[in-house]
Amino acid sequence: MPEANCVDWLNSKPPGSILYVSFGSLARPERYVICAVAGGLLLSGVNFIWVIRPGMVESGDLPEGFEDGMRERWLVVAWCNQIEVLQNPAIGGHLTHCGWNSVVESIWGCCSDLLSIFRRSYYEQKIGG
Repeated sequence: MPEANCVDWLNSKPPGSILYVSFGSLARPERYVICAVAGGLLLSGVNFIWVIRPGMVESGDLPEGFEDGMRERWLVVAWCNQIEVLQNPAIGGHLTHCGWNSVVESIWGCCSDLLSIFRRSYYEQKIGG
């Protein structure tokens, strides 16, 4: 999906209504973590945009019903301009792997009222810790 569609989708949502989920460009979270997060997002009913890089998860691994809400309640993309997404008024929270770039960009790219949720990964322990 082109990045412009990501921004268009965000611009169609109310302010503070979207959770931005990204686990970085280098970190490789375990598949069970991705599946658990997908299940939690599905059950929570929250609207979100999630960056899932190719190869992170197979479509059969995602919970049943996960793809049903795509485009209306959530959007899954392979890549997006993180700073641009974080600055969008529709973003109300950020679930991140606690990597250096994600932490710095969430502070630099956003207002102080953005809720950041950190899920530390072993890969980032020494850097973002």
